[in-house]
Parts: sequence; structure tokens; C-alpha cells
Amino acid sequence: MKADACDIKSVLQQSVRGEWNGDCDLGDGKLQSLRKEYEERVTCLDVRNMGRERHVIEQRLRLASDSLAQDVAFLTEG
Repeated sequence: MKADACDIKSVLQQSVRGEWNGDCDLGDGKLQSLRKEYEERVTCLDVRNMGRERHVIEQRLRLASDSLAQDVAFLTEG
């Protein structure tokens, strides 16, 4: 097998089947915690759960933006 730069793509994807795989469960509860955080983020931005009130939409977008900013800082430092 040969790999080169064209074989790598940087992308954020979500499982169509809703499966969570690729992470090893060490039995310390961290995997479940990450899964819960992920599901909360997805649910928070689900348009069907937002309603039509401007302040609710604005609040959820701010929460998502703050979470992404923390993720970027974590990835940059790591």
C-alpha cells in the first residue's frame, strides 16, 4: 500500500447510521462523556429543536461558536 498527500483529506463527518466508532473505550467513562457532549452539540444545532424565536437561535449559535473556539484552541495547542 502506498500513501501520499492526495490520499489524505481533512473533513468533519457524521455517521449516517449514527454509529460511534474509532475511539477505544478504556473503561474510565471518558468515551461515554465525549459521546454525550457530541450528541448535545448536534442536538443543540438541530433546526427542528431550535424553534423560531430569535433569542433561542442566537443563544445556541453563540454556544456552538464558543465550543468551536475551545476546540480550535485545544487542537492548536495539542
